[in-house]
Amino acid sequence: MKASNRRDWTALTAAQQSEVRDDERQRIARDIHDDLGQHLLSLKIELSLLQLNAGAAPLLLRQRLDTMAANLDRTILSLRAVINNLRPLALEQGLRAAIEGQLAEFSRLNQVRCQFEADAQAFSHGPDEQRDAVLFRTLQEALANVARHARATELHVALRLQAAQLVLTVRDNGVGMAQRQAAQACGQGCGLDGIGARVAQAGGRFAIDSEPGAGTVLSLSFPLQQACLH
Repeated sequence: MKASNRRDWTALTAAQQSEVRDDERQRIARDIHDDLGQHLLSLKIELSLLQLNAGAAPLLLRQRLDTMAANLDRTILSLRAVINNLRPLALEQGLRAAIEGQLAEFSRLNQVRCQFEADAQAFSHGPDEQRDAVLFRTLQEALANVARHARATELHVALRLQAAQLVLTVRDNGVGMAQRQAAQACGQGCGLDGIGARVAQAGGRFAIDSEPGAGTVLSLSFPLQQACLH
């Protein structure tokens, strides 16, 4: 039986294998969110009630409750990170809403003015879960790099439909870097090398253009099937 399953798997095309993996990741993410996530939320509520009624309790007990609450908060954050790595929950509301929400949160946390422009046609091609996940993950990684390195005050994100290509660009007005530095950074764990591999695996192209003092432009593109353009 095992041998038969193995032959069936290897007979799948690369695209079919990727689709099967994505479906399984989404199922696991939903199960974790619906089951373990709800249990942790219930535990957090109960612990909060204990803290509210612990005013007359010994100091050591209140300190232990505070420590438990902090550890629980960290556990919830770790769980969210695991879920997001399996399937970006933000995409449940669609790619546009996910991008707008991510930019709003980034702007709030980093005091960077963000502008998002998108062609109406960019969302008329229909959802593609693998492609949309890669687009969203790339945006997240780009924003993380802007926050860590760019010292930018403005950010412009665009999603365009150009020559049968869906193109995402992320442009900042930060300090920029030399092309050689950009290439070296990709090999130093900044995440850009991982983006390039992920985009290529999904059938897209990834590029980064930067000069010292002139900011950085990150772009990726995915070809669209002709049927999706009508």
